[in-house]
Amino acid sequence: RAPHCRKTFTPRASENAEDDISADLLNAIKSANNGGTVYLPKDQLFVIDEPLDLTFLNDIHIHLEGTIQFTNNVEKWQKNAFYHPFQRSLMFWKWGGKDVRIYGEGTIDGQGQRWWNEFSGAE
Repeated sequence: RAPHCRKTFTPRASENAEDDISADLLNAIKSANNGGTVYLPKDQLFVIDEPLDLTFLNDIHIHLEGTIQFTNNVEKWQKNAFYHPFQRSLMFWKWGGKDVRIYGEGTIDGQGQRWWNEFSGAE
């Protein structure tokens, strides 16, 4: 299906760095599944504070121009994130399915510096 023929769903953006839109993003993804597009506009922030299991996807586009930012609550993520055995790592979300396309010039900010500081002994 051509990108211009797909129905587009845009979740609400976060009002600030503490405004978790995890449920809104998940709803947009579920709505766009099976032939649609989730659009995350430029200059908008989308804060995620809950783990997302996105392994059910089929024929979906994620058009990322804005910023997806995971919260920096290391303690919460350690208790709630998905475990991956490779290097005993944690995942904030799991992606999977068929015909999933993620594209755009946006940013995914996993708060890496906070994690580095936490586990290097800097904090």
